[in-house]
Amino acid sequence: MRRILTWLSILTAAAFAQTSFSEDSLNVVVNDPGGSFSAAWVDYNGDGNLDLFVANGDDFTSTPRNNFLYRNDGGGDFFPITSGAIAADLTDTRGCSWGDYDNDGDPDLFVAVAFDDNSLYRNDGGDNFTKMTPSEVGSIVSDGGGSLGACWGDYDNDGDLDLFVANDSGFADLPCFLYENDGSGFFTRVLDGTAFPMVNAYGPHRSASWGDYDNDGYIDLFLARFGRNELYHNLGGSGFEKILSGDIVNDQSVSAGGSWGDYDNDGDLDLFVPNGLDLGMSNDFYRNNGDGSFTRLLDNQAYPMLDADNAASSSWIDYDNDGDLDLFIANVLGTFTKGDSGTRFISGENGLYQNNGDGTFTRMTDTGAYPMVAGGDNTFAGIWGDYNNDGALDLFTAVVQGNNRLFRQDGNSNHWLQVKLEGTESNRSSIGARVEVSAAISDNRVRQIREITSQDGANTQNGLMAAFGLGNAALVDTLIVHWPSGIVQAIYNVATDQVLTIVESANQPPYRQFALPDTSSQVGHYLIYDLIGLETFVDPDGDSLSFSAFSADTNIALAESFPPGYLFVYPVGAGT
Repeated sequence: MRRILTWLSILTAAAFAQTSFSEDSLNVVVNDPGGSFSAAWVDYNGDGNLDLFVANGDDFTSTPRNNFLYRNDGGGDFFPITSGAIAADLTDTRGCSWGDYDNDGDPDLFVAVAFDDNSLYRNDGGDNFTKMTPSEVGSIVSDGGGSLGACWGDYDNDGDLDLFVANDSGFADLPCFLYENDGSGFFTRVLDGTAFPMVNAYGPHRSASWGDYDNDGYIDLFLARFGRNELYHNLGGSGFEKILSGDIVNDQSVSAGGSWGDYDNDGDLDLFVPNGLDLGMSNDFYRNNGDGSFTRLLDNQAYPMLDADNAASSSWIDYDNDGDLDLFIANVLGTFTKGDSGTRFISGENGLYQNNGDGTFTRMTDTGAYPMVAGGDNTFAGIWGDYNNDGALDLFTAVVQGNNRLFRQDGNSNHWLQVKLEGTESNRSSIGARVEVSAAISDNRVRQIREITSQDGANTQNGLMAAFGLGNAALVDTLIVHWPSGIVQAIYNVATDQVLTIVESANQPPYRQFALPDTSSQVGHYLIYDLIGLETFVDPDGDSLSFSAFSADTNIALAESFPPGYLFVYPVGAGT
């Protein structure tokens, strides 16, 4: 039987479970000091294990460094790749992004270089990569630019990955770059500043991140910089509008990046912006109002991540698998001076903030359970991924002027689900796809969303997958994938505690998601909704259709499904 889902959701109370981490100090990935500015988890060889790439800069000593690539051979046993194109290059690398630009089934690597041309490495399978030349891929590897960050994204939803590069005009007198993929893996730099105003963006840009903040199916762009940050609204793939109103683009800041995530489980992407290198400047946190506008959150008690700790990067993750997004902030170590306010020493204590389930957060300070918050490191990035395949997200931190660090989560009793996507009509990496899950957590109906992204914060990539925490829910009632192509796939009754791979398929039953109309009639303790005329549904195979409904109020019992017909009966309490 084909089903169509009517879905209403609520904010859940947290499903707490004891969580702790242990430092994996003997792992090979922490043995190599390298002036690491950014990092990414990625399964580059398709064996089901997360591999690790670390981008190394000059660690402020003007000495170029080799980047690091580590192959995960299972269970968290890493093998350093010391030969080949990636390991051979000596560069001042600041950013990195993985994505399958040629749609051949394996992710490729772009690195942003501060004082030289950027580099693109084609994945040839196994541990083999080829450094691409301008004749092969275009000026994407010859434009130079003082690049500090980059992110893959299919902005026009044509099935292949395009690329945005964030440049600091203080390093080179060049604007930011946008490259369009022609479908064969050759890139053309976009120069039309009227339709694409971000290509005229000069200034001290640090990084960029794609996210569909208005839920129209097209990814939008946030550009972090010193001064006023920039937000560009995608106009259906044909161009962008630079947003000029609202706090999000008018607050004066020294921003390192931006992390999109639905922290309040209301179905739209909110934005956290880490600010640093300026004494006394707090971080910025913007709640999506659902209408294309944002509200700046200012309550430091409810949102302790606003405190000024000299942030370099951030990332949303559900580290405790309780069904809501938590936040990690990488903070830089050092002594900083600002105007007349004097000098302040920043101890480099990273921030881990647990979502309390009611939209507020608590900062984790127990260094025994959470050794990553102890301080003392010059941490520029933190990436999260399940490197030992136990369902619990682990943390790697990229450290400048010191060894990198790896923190293994000891696990908890909460359920989880990790979703890998493979595009066919959409780009193969599925970047820009949105995954929604609905499950009953602690007797509450909880809806969560994740977007597959090439940047989770300032030059951080948590792997090309969607990771969900599910608390005590042993089953996901409904899983929905919104592909960049426009295809929607719905899967029902999905078991938890697994890695699920979904291949894009156009052969799907019709799917619609809508709220019930405001108008109804009441008979006794029942509200009666007339579905006739609300919307017409036709199954292309001629199969019968039925509807399912979920209530935002868990005290109201609804039939899980009901046949097509005239009326939907909604029970309400006495006296209503």
